[in-house]
Amino acid sequence: MPARVEIVPDAPFTLLAEEQAGLSGLPIAAAGTTLFVADTALVNADDPALAGILASRPDLVLETFDLPEPPPGVDRSRLRSTEGMPRLGRLRFPGAAQSVAPLADLLDEDLAVSSARAAGTLAVLADLAAQGLRVSPDVVGTLPALPPSSSSEQNGSDAYRRPEFTGPTQIARAWQLVDAYRSLNGPMAAVQIGVIDSGFWLDATGIPLGSPPWLRAPVQQWDLAADRPPASGAAGPTPWHGTGTAALAVAPHDDMAGIAGVGGTVATPFLFRCDRSVSQIIRGVQLCTAWGVDVINISISMQVGHFGPFDSFPDDDFNDMFSWARRNGVVIVASAGNDGAELPDLDLRPQTRTPGVITVGGLNGPAATTAMPESNYGVSVDIWAPGRDVRIGPDPTSAKSQKVAGTSYSSPIVAGVAAMLKAIDFRLDVDAVQQILQETGWVGTDGRVTRGVDAAAAVWKVMGGRLPDDGREPNNSPGAAVPLLTDGAGGLVPNTIGSIALSARGDQDWYRFDVAEFSTLDVTLDVATGIGPAFWRLEPEDPNAAVSTLRLGGDDAHQTGHANRVPPGRYRIVVSGGPTVYDLRVALTPRPISADDFEDNDTPGTGTLIQLQPTGPIDPHVIAQGPGTYDLTLDTSSDVDYFRVEDVPRPSGHRKSLVMVGNADSPVEVTVMTYDGSRPLRTGTGGHDAVVLNLEPPKCLVRVRSTTGVRTRYSITFDFMVDVTVLPPIDVKTLPGGP
Repeated sequence: MPARVEIVPDAPFTLLAEEQAGLSGLPIAAAGTTLFVADTALVNADDPALAGILASRPDLVLETFDLPEPPPGVDRSRLRSTEGMPRLGRLRFPGAAQSVAPLADLLDEDLAVSSARAAGTLAVLADLAAQGLRVSPDVVGTLPALPPSSSSEQNGSDAYRRPEFTGPTQIARAWQLVDAYRSLNGPMAAVQIGVIDSGFWLDATGIPLGSPPWLRAPVQQWDLAADRPPASGAAGPTPWHGTGTAALAVAPHDDMAGIAGVGGTVATPFLFRCDRSVSQIIRGVQLCTAWGVDVINISISMQVGHFGPFDSFPDDDFNDMFSWARRNGVVIVASAGNDGAELPDLDLRPQTRTPGVITVGGLNGPAATTAMPESNYGVSVDIWAPGRDVRIGPDPTSAKSQKVAGTSYSSPIVAGVAAMLKAIDFRLDVDAVQQILQETGWVGTDGRVTRGVDAAAAVWKVMGGRLPDDGREPNNSPGAAVPLLTDGAGGLVPNTIGSIALSARGDQDWYRFDVAEFSTLDVTLDVATGIGPAFWRLEPEDPNAAVSTLRLGGDDAHQTGHANRVPPGRYRIVVSGGPTVYDLRVALTPRPISADDFEDNDTPGTGTLIQLQPTGPIDPHVIAQGPGTYDLTLDTSSDVDYFRVEDVPRPSGHRKSLVMVGNADSPVEVTVMTYDGSRPLRTGTGGHDAVVLNLEPPKCLVRVRSTTGVRTRYSITFDFMVDVTVLPPIDVKTLPGGP
């Protein structure tokens, strides 16, 4: 008997597949909890069975993943032989059957799928496997949930808490914004930072050194003197200067190497070793531009002298090369220099009189708003960044990360910020980047600092002042609440791939979920508070639902809520605040209602005896209850509770007897009947709000049952009440202290 293949259009995995298809543009399908690309299969291109299958199946198109030509600048001597390397292939079959029938014939077990296209794809795979081909679906993996808030660097140092990254520069917040953007918007533009400098800590073959290495291999590099790779070796009076500037610009994060580069989350390095001569700087700009580098850092300054009957500096060649780079969209960043002089009165290159260069001055500390005394200043300085007590990674002179000073280290900070901006909008050129940095920067306090870099404000401006919408929008009202999805681990989440965003301040995200039976509820909200705040609120769709007290805990970044028991029904959660990204998870643990102590009282004859006001001696052999409140349950859908109420006094003056039912999870009907149950006397319906009925003297029967067939808890009270409408008027003159 063939297996049963069921298309489940409203299943959580179907909704997830549709959502991810919309985000990625790929035809994503699902089978159970597995997502895959429809109409596609992965094979080994050297599989012996493949040739025969392709010959008999013209509808199958094979794409092979052969090695491409390495990019310019890669050291070809380090390439390895491809002997023994597996050759991956991808089969395309856009004409796959759009029916579940072929798949059902090939399976041994029942399977739930998202669509007929999913079933058709799997049917083709199953058929190919039956012909002896090693084949698999092109599975879609997960993206990361929530953006990072710490970086594990050397000696437990956390770059996200270093003052040069958390002070006025707001670099740590910019990192979170960029990672949030990537999580919500998908892959970003690949940015490369070229560093023209000297003293890169590499071995003789160009492999980064250190324990762990300060950069991740392989690293693109070029020795401008030898006109070939590698770029290794010390140089000059500060032998490892390039190691410090390159690491500060682009070192990767979370690798315990002692440094986290400002552009390390978005960019890769291209190292150009030079002897600091103008010819090699021109050559370096030429190669960077020709080979597709996006941002160049030059922490070198050359002072121009004016002497003799000739040009003492090749301004035309120099400026022509920089102009060519500018026309091609390259962003060049240079340090202002450490002469303590005003620019352009001090004639430096490329800091002054050079087209397409952003010149960076040095601040007098990680959180300072004033210039360091050594930093050059003046109208040629476009932006300022920390230049004193800046931490860089280890090098051969220091086994630990170290604090340094100089505008040489201000410049790579801004180069890293520029890389973040171009990662978001690759079209930005040097003029646009310079304008954004100046418009979003803060004003210094000493008359020299014109604008200090605010990385987060700059990133936020390029993002258009809002985070990208996540895949669940629009869901900003109760009526637009979207269902939470199963995460495969017993929880409910908005999205199983990537993070969720409150795109702008005041944004709201509404979600809904159903509780099938009484359950314990746990809610967790993790918030990227470095970007912005978020808060949550739970509300039942039925305003009368009796949810037990919700105990809140945690802190702003990790918020929790717990309710011991929530009744069946539909609930909504709203997350508000922003802008920020967050992860939300709801966990439900079934906690069914059990029978109460008054069972079995589901017939008139077995009803619980209530003696409201006994007038004679109490029979010790009779189990009876007196006036009071009792918390009870209707523990099955057909449960009915009866109460035999005796010794009900007749109304006397202002006093009367009553029954009150309330605090119910779902609506209940309360009926006061003749004692034999033959005739109803009065009926009312209540839920969370109480219904109150008069009891019938001298005895009567009370029945409580669900109006919807849903199990519920409720409270019942048998007592007396004063009827204020029949009380005599009070003469206030007779009261103590009266007039």
